[in-house]
Amino acid sequence: MVKHLTLLLVLACASAQAQDTQTLTTINGAQLYVRTLGSGDPLIVVHGGPGLNHAYLLPHLESLAKNHKLVFYDQRACGRSRIPAADSLRFSFWVGDLESLRLWLGVEKMDVLAHSWGALPAVAYAQAFPQRINKMIVSNPVPLNREYDQGMVDMQRSRFTASDSTDRAIIMGSPGFKKGKAQAYEQLMLFSFRHSFADPANLRALALGLPSDFVLASGHLLRGLGPDLQHYDWYDEAARFTFPLLIVHGKADIIPLAPAERLRDQAKNARLAVFERSGHFPFVEERKKFVQTVHTFLK
Repeated sequence: MVKHLTLLLVLACASAQAQDTQTLTTINGAQLYVRTLGSGDPLIVVHGGPGLNHAYLLPHLESLAKNHKLVFYDQRACGRSRIPAADSLRFSFWVGDLESLRLWLGVEKMDVLAHSWGALPAVAYAQAFPQRINKMIVSNPVPLNREYDQGMVDMQRSRFTASDSTDRAIIMGSPGFKKGKAQAYEQLMLFSFRHSFADPANLRALALGLPSDFVLASGHLLRGLGPDLQHYDWYDEAARFTFPLLIVHGKADIIPLAPAERLRDQAKNARLAVFERSGHFPFVEERKKFVQTVHTFLK
């Protein structure tokens, strides 16, 4: 009996290890950090930013691993991934990374879940390799052109208070910020998300997990991506999408609903789910509803 119990414990531990793997591997010529959770058909998770990493998505998305193999990866010069050559920090390489990740996983088609800025590389990939997308979810996607920039700035300013100005000044005047410490920059980024929640108290559940080399990596990243982010417009291209597309929008987000509706109307097989009690992070504020919505869509 004892031997049988021991064997069961060993098998259980092996199974748990198989369901959570982490590696730093060469993807499309770059050293990218990849973490997989769960089992089943892979769901590629594209984090927001630019400059964030997969950490802020956890533990909020972990329950999806009950039915899907979640594949998180830190984009180039983000999180635990390495900083590549400056000339490889362009959008075409982000597209190549996703395609190489698909090949690395050994799947013909893949499901993709992208959040915020992550919608841009996801949509760019879908335009280049539409036949490789099975289904796609974009949660609170940034607009696919710069037309809505001023509206978002105005919305952010309308929510700004006098105490916000004081808090921001304290962070930027701190010794850690002046020394380029990642912890101080994380405080500033969390501050910038303060008004992106339906309930500001939910901000406490968000952990960005910025690496120690965040300032250096972000500098390289923004210089490399800068030219690609000046001018882009992918709404017309979305009209060619035929794969099922789910767009999730948190009603309290500073990103207006209009660009999400525009994407829904452009794509041939898209639906829009508005989360009434969420802002930019519906998987934090309405986690159960978000997970169930995504799971149902993927089924």
